[in-house]
Amino acid sequence: MYQPQFNVQKQQLLTAEALIRWNHPQKGLVLPLDLIPAAEATGLIILLGEWVINEVCKQHQAWRAAGLPPIRIAINVSMYQLRQLNFASNLQQILLVHDVAAQYIEIEIAETILLAHHGVLPMINELKRVGVRVVIDDFGSAHSSMNYLKELHIDGLKIDPSFVKNIAKIEHDEWVIKAIIAIAKSLNFNVFAEGVETQNQLNFLQNHQCDGLQGYHFSRPIPAESVTTVFKHAYTINEEWSRH
Repeated sequence: MYQPQFNVQKQQLLTAEALIRWNHPQKGLVLPLDLIPAAEATGLIILLGEWVINEVCKQHQAWRAAGLPPIRIAINVSMYQLRQLNFASNLQQILLVHDVAAQYIEIEIAETILLAHHGVLPMINELKRVGVRVVIDDFGSAHSSMNYLKELHIDGLKIDPSFVKNIAKIEHDEWVIKAIIAIAKSLNFNVFAEGVETQNQLNFLQNHQCDGLQGYHFSRPIPAESVTTVFKHAYTINEEWSRH
């Protein structure tokens, strides 16, 4: 599945985040909360992660072949993938096989992984040398010192949705969001917010210069074939934004 992310200033489709789902024959749709820990526990996470990257690259080329403008696709990766010595080189090889430019792939790494496993930091540099974008996901959830940010060669931060849901409800969380945006801007990082579900949240994030937004207010995760419709209706979304 893919969930669109929109650029706030230019008001256009920016990224599609790839989100894995398992359609189990008995249990129905299994979400990442259950699927990923099981894959990690069984050691299948490496193969699963490689499969996701290949599928994303195939889909990127399918959208291009359909005449759609190129967009970035974001891929979440696990600690186990990042600890592979050849993860960056394998990623580069997959991009070459599918003829996908590295600039169209965005690797999302949870903040908790960075803080708990400092050994993955060299891999971030390797990924940057490949040319993909690197974004810290769920930023702020670890309640950690932000000093480490200046040592990272990354492109952006994604504000943890637990803060976004409290916009217009808890002033403390609004101040945290504003602080994250200010820090990101000072370090020349892009800053994104996920979990946007209401117009109030959208207005707040727009007013405080958040670069990109995603959430149910715009679109739930959708099948790849439905992304074409999102492209076609992007201008409708733009018009809704401009009226507010």
